[in-house]
Amino acid sequence: MNNNIYVFNKFKTIAEVCNELFLTNYQSSLRKSWFTPNTFKKTPLEDYSVWFPKFELNKANWVNKLINNGKEIISRNDTEKGKAKIGQRNITFTNTGKEYIYAGIFELIRKDADETEHWKRISDKCVIFAKLK
Repeated sequence: MNNNIYVFNKFKTIAEVCNELFLTNYQSSLRKSWFTPNTFKKTPLEDYSVWFPKFELNKANWVNKLINNGKEIISRNDTEKGKAKIGQRNITFTNTGKEYIYAGIFELIRKDADETEHWKRISDKCVIFAKLK
């Protein structure tokens, strides 16, 4: 059984990612880009969240940049300050605007005074609940 997500796995919606990989039963396209699926409870992923950032987003109050050949993320969202805590781990999928592609597991390692977050990829593999096609 293959329980790894690879870069070539592409998904159309956040609900499709969660339903196919983490055995959720979301009926519609989700609007949230950062949350913990209910199927993570009492599993090895209980302390993780899923994250679907749109990269190179550069608005006045929101910045997401994938740097260092995909090994780091710099993020700042002035509307949601302080929500993520140092040590938070996210199973991350890039949002290309057309599809979602697995990017790895990222951990928040530092926050600057202006709330800019520095995330480091700690793994390119992730345990999933379903066998990929």
